[in-house]
Amino acid sequence: MRGTQGDGYTAPPFIAVIAGADLGDVITASFVAEYAAAIEYGARGREGRGMVRLAAQNWQAHVDRATAEAKAAVRSRG
Repeated sequence: MRGTQGDGYTAPPFIAVIAGADLGDVITASFVAEYAAAIEYGARGREGRGMVRLAAQNWQAHVDRATAEAKAAVRSRG
């Protein structure tokens, strides 16, 4: 799993904020890059890719995968 000791991964600072959230807290995230709307909806004759909508559509799968990884990590600790 990424982020374990010795794997060379350094988590971005926002991970600490997310990790500090309590059950029931609301976490709001957004894409803030200048080109995000163009990628999402399309621009200059290029079709949009819907990256935000796809992420939202697949949210439960992302949560399920992260939950399974966390449970496996806890089990492996014995």
